[in-house]
Amino acid sequence: MSFNEELNKEIEQLNSHIPEIELDKNLKLDTLVTPEDFAKINGKMNAISEKADNELEAKQAEDLTEQLIKAENAKKYMNLTEVNSDTVKRFDNETIKDLFPDEDIVGKDNSDIIAMLHRLSQENRNANAQNILGVCYISGIGVEVNEDVALRLFEQSAEQNHPSAQRNLAIMLENQGSSDKNKIIELYEKSAAQNDGYALNNLAVCYLTGDGVKQNIKEAIKLFDKAVKVGDDYAMVNLADCYSVGNGVKRDDKKAYELYEQAAKQKNQDGLINAAECLFIGKGTKQDLKKAMEYFKIAADMGNETAQKRLDEIQEKMTPKKHEEVSAESKDKAKKPSLEDSFGLFKTAAENKEKDKTKSADDKEKSGNTPIKDIKQINKGER
Repeated sequence: MSFNEELNKEIEQLNSHIPEIELDKNLKLDTLVTPEDFAKINGKMNAISEKADNELEAKQAEDLTEQLIKAENAKKYMNLTEVNSDTVKRFDNETIKDLFPDEDIVGKDNSDIIAMLHRLSQENRNANAQNILGVCYISGIGVEVNEDVALRLFEQSAEQNHPSAQRNLAIMLENQGSSDKNKIIELYEKSAAQNDGYALNNLAVCYLTGDGVKQNIKEAIKLFDKAVKVGDDYAMVNLADCYSVGNGVKRDDKKAYELYEQAAKQKNQDGLINAAECLFIGKGTKQDLKKAMEYFKIAADMGNETAQKRLDEIQEKMTPKKHEEVSAESKDKAKKPSLEDSFGLFKTAAENKEKDKTKSADDKEKSGNTPIKDIKQINKGER
């Protein structure tokens, strides 16, 4: 029974207790319907309303939980899809055939290629086909997303020492919250031994945090360095972070910026944002507000909320003219003030200049030749 139906029922019951009488001057309704009657019906109405609210809250909580689960799963799939972006791009650009030169797949659509991958995976136990098909099932390329099928395919390929499959399987196990840390580390180690950049980076993170292995920051730095050399952008950001704070290495702002810049050139969002922050304040590099804004904009256009927030904050404080003023001011000073300080100084100087004009006019009016205080003294005193 709905809320309105229950309410109408209660109102009907109340009406049945009120006698049908003709209204006259002497009628007093409070003698017919007592405060207790109203309190009773009001209590029932509140109970019905509370029940409806509780049911609604429970439904909303259930829906929210379901959405959160879907979001977490989507994040897991997105993580693996991003790591395997080269494979995904091959499907988008129809160059998957380059990986299977002996197969006649020229001009075939995704469904035909998926069928071919199934055949190669099952009949020929082709490790490359198994890994790529696993990526398809985790990313939804040509098939419905199916984590169980993807896991099985990655396992089959990893058993044949395929480095990408070993790394993909390790990531999946981590995403699923597997307690078998030894297996995860072993998979990363096997893949890292074959110079897989993602595996080198992820293994380094394990050593950096002590996840599944004894914490060893020096080993983490070595692995990050190897991953950087094979072009892994995540490792560039992680190693830059270490140089930025002196974690396992001597602090080096210049080296940190160079690594953030490398990652930024690969469109790594963290690399873009961190490089932009360095450029914005001149940390480890020459201050360049224009380039900083460009990097923030690139990351924001990629959907990064942090970058968009920083853009909004900066644009609220800085007009294009102020960009130029702050840049010019910072070049002339050995010690760069913060942007907020710079704006404060500009404002103070402008206000004092105006005060000086007013004071000059007043003094001339009074005596005609009263000397004016030096503006530097005024600024110094007011600061």
